Amino acid sequence: MGFNQDRDFLKQLESSSDRFGEVIQVAKKARSLADEYDNNIFHSEALSFVMTGAMPDNKYRYADEYEATIIKEMFCYIDDIEVKNAVYDSFYLSKSHNNLIYEYNDIADPPRQARVRVLTRMLWHKVYFE
Repeated sequence: MGFNQDRDFLKQLESSSDRFGEVIQVAKKARSLADEYDNNIFHSEALSFVMTGAMPDNKYRYADEYEATIIKEMFCYIDDIEVKNAVYDSFYLSKSHNNLIYEYNDIADPPRQARVRVLTRMLWHKVYFE
């Protein structure tokens, strides 16, 4: 949200007889927008979208489908089933903790563990930063 939208909204609130009601309306619109996108956008982002009148990218709406497509695409290139499983487990463990965490399962050799780390990091950045 830009400075001008903030200033315009504050001016509108100053001249309003029901300031609380207007703020509640904006919050309701933001909450319903976040719900519409299955909470794949933060409520703070939804507030910004409501205030600016912009709409979120479709990647937010279809986040689970996008994620599944990326995982499926990456897994086509991994032949080692144990590495695949470790990358899958690492990704979803990281997702639940909102931070990269590596789960090697029963992989003990350092080169394959390094492959799990690299592939998990690639998947994480592909899904969340592109």
